Amino acid sequence: MTIRKTVLVGTLLLLAAPGVWAQHAVDAAKFSVSGVKLGMDWEVAQRAASGFMQVPASAVKPFSLNNPMTGRSQPMGFRVASPNGSLLVRFSAEPDLNGAVRVSAVEYEIPWSQENAERLRQAALEKYGPSSNGVEGVSLQWCAYPNENLGIGCADMGHQGQAEQAVLEAVGTKLSLTDKGAHIRIQRYLDSKRSTTPRF
Repeated sequence: MTIRKTVLVGTLLLLAAPGVWAQHAVDAAKFSVSGVKLGMDWEVAQRAASGFMQVPASAVKPFSLNNPMTGRSQPMGFRVASPNGSLLVRFSAEPDLNGAVRVSAVEYEIPWSQENAERLRQAALEKYGPSSNGVEGVSLQWCAYPNENLGIGCADMGHQGQAEQAVLEAVGTKLSLTDKGAHIRIQRYLDSKRSTTPRF
């Protein structure tokens, strides 16, 4: 048998093996990164982050941005640095809460090295279980709606709710948990405020 035929047969057997390329749907909104979960309010998220990373409250460094619902600048995120890595927490205004902000993204990162990247990948698999994109590639993703194309990642269109799902992703030495629907909800609200009936 030629090398080409051997590779082809091996690939077909791998694809046919049960569970090898199986997708794993999971609600990433239930996950936490460094103690912080999506949807937490400001005070709860700060306490969770400082407690988990074992740093004093003074180590939590807030930053301000414009709240698109109120038009005012206010704290919309914070950073925490510790010997075990850095944490960035972002907040978004929620239309259903009259513009109150809630956690919409959490990013944890450690210094880059090939060894650290492998450590983070293994730690993520141990903590969160099998990734949803079915293969252990460069990027691991966890979500409720994996893409129909195996190995691609998480779906972001088509089925109702896919575009607004929570996604956990591990790439290199960074772990990020994101509410994909946060931007969509605020954009939908702003669009509704701009709605008008043309008369000409």
